[in-house]
Amino acid sequence: MMNRILSTFLLLLWLGCSAPTPEGPAKNLDKNIPQEKKPEALTANPSTPNQPSREIVESSPAASATSSATSANQNPDVAYFQTTQILVSPLPKIANHDSSRGWPSFRGNALANGVATSDLPEPSKLEVLWKHKVPKGEFQSTACLVPLKGRAAAVVGDMDGLILAIDLENGDLLWSFKIKFGYACSIAFFEDHFYVGNIDGKFLCLNSEGKLQWEFSAGSEIDGSATFFEDQVLFTSQDAKLYSLRRSNGELAWAVEAGDQLRCAPVIVDGQVFLAGCDAALRGIQLTDQTTSMEVPIDSPTGCTPAILGDLIYFGTEQAGFKAVDIRKKELAWSFDDQGRSLAFRGNSAAFDNLVIVGDNARNVWALHPETGEVKWNTPLRAIVETSPVIVGDFVYVASGDGRLSALKVQSGEVVWEKEFSGQFKSSPAVGFGRLVIASDEGTIYCLGARD
Repeated sequence: MMNRILSTFLLLLWLGCSAPTPEGPAKNLDKNIPQEKKPEALTANPSTPNQPSREIVESSPAASATSSATSANQNPDVAYFQTTQILVSPLPKIANHDSSRGWPSFRGNALANGVATSDLPEPSKLEVLWKHKVPKGEFQSTACLVPLKGRAAAVVGDMDGLILAIDLENGDLLWSFKIKFGYACSIAFFEDHFYVGNIDGKFLCLNSEGKLQWEFSAGSEIDGSATFFEDQVLFTSQDAKLYSLRRSNGELAWAVEAGDQLRCAPVIVDGQVFLAGCDAALRGIQLTDQTTSMEVPIDSPTGCTPAILGDLIYFGTEQAGFKAVDIRKKELAWSFDDQGRSLAFRGNSAAFDNLVIVGDNARNVWALHPETGEVKWNTPLRAIVETSPVIVGDFVYVASGDGRLSALKVQSGEVVWEKEFSGQFKSSPAVGFGRLVIASDEGTIYCLGARD
């Protein structure tokens, strides 16, 4: 009995220091605080037929705060180098830049259900169209794919404080923004502005040209992507607070404190915002008066962002399996842990029609019935899955810890395609405008699609 108590205490102590973020696996924060790097030259790879390479040198644009919020901690004079390689020539065109075909936030939409609105070609036709390398860079966040001044763009931040906006069609750099500390969470896009928090607890708003509009200081690291309600932007922090800021100027509208660290992205439905936290509870908070509308025990800490499908909300935990909570009845609907194995679910789920799909740290991808938690299929992969799957039509795309991207049939779990990349994936796929974008922990952004 004493051994069990001691084991539980040690696990909870570990969670407080290195629990998984909602957008990447567990990490030692001390090891991942980036240091500002001096510029260094990068030699472009020799060109080969159909694989021309080029060296692009850009310095982060100067930007000044334009509101009453805190001025930016930025260094506009820092320069960096990167190589963009075009792997397919000629590159296929993106004809439709409608925002409904994009991927504007971490899980693609306000319900965080990981379902793409854009289609992709058959998995067998996917190939790398371009890749963008940040030397000594590391990506843990997922790209957002959005329309930007008549183009489709991929916008993503790295762990060294760099945000890149890249033309989705050809891999050209559109703009960059640089501050000292990096981004574990994904950028969210709303009404021509980008919103993101960093590991130093700063929450930033940039306009469509990458210019800083305002900055707000939270009490601790920000790991979850932002969401939006009326004229406000909401996000969580490891200081155990949910913040709501005025989008126009970054001023605090209100804040609510939970019992422990919050690492998820907030999700909103029917005038309530839902949070799953390290205090082993799922909370619902009324947006009108910030009162608690529900609090359901979930038996374990979690950093996962909940996904909503109908009246049920889905999320994984660190040591109590995968959960579904009925937000109408305000109670646990079901719990799945694979015959008591207490699997750790550190990625977020994709919820679609008759299935909820999620990966675990034991190398499995599970498809569960959304109403009962019954296992519909289980597919083992070659490495742990701590990223979040994306459903695109009849297929679900999963990135695993060995640098593989796999396509599985949604209804059967059969692996029909996979491709191995250099490094590991701590970020998840983003799908929009007929492209799939994913970034590695070795500082490379990949764009996949098909030839015209």
